[in-house]
Amino acid sequence: MKRKFFTIFIVCIGFLGIMASASTTEKQTQTPSTWFRVSFWPDVIGWPVDEDIYGLSLGLPGSYGESKTKVVGADLSIIISESPNVEGLQMSIIAIGKDSTGLQLGIANGADKFEGFQIGIFNAAVSKSESYQIGLVNKSVNSDGFQIGALNFMDDGIFPVFPLFNYSKSKK
Repeated sequence: MKRKFFTIFIVCIGFLGIMASASTTEKQTQTPSTWFRVSFWPDVIGWPVDEDIYGLSLGLPGSYGESKTKVVGADLSIIISESPNVEGLQMSIIAIGKDSTGLQLGIANGADKFEGFQIGIFNAAVSKSESYQIGLVNKSVNSDGFQIGALNFMDDGIFPVFPLFNYSKSKK
């Protein structure tokens, strides 16, 4: 039963990656692409290297990517996911992105520029973002988003620090 579920899951992720790559309106760069990546540790073992992933990136224990590569689909790892450009699901104990869109799930989530949902104990969006954060502690700088948590830090929020919830002044 588990094998059948895993096979269906991999096929669905691959299909989502193919659909996302077909619907992408951006100009494709010279970076080659593939539908599956496995990485173990930075600069030790990672296959394939320097390719965009349209499907599944699997990190055992971590997932890593170069600054020019992106993952469209799912970036799943055990300990740390440090793929800079993710469009889709990024799930790990620690999820770190640079310019990401979609859903980040983890104990600690962080991104420079993020659009979507961050769900974890600690969430951070460092620069311009349109993020919705659900966690114990949420931090956002220059955001057009909404936060739900015990402590919510938002530089341009209704209050700089507010318990339970906070939202951007520009989202009225």
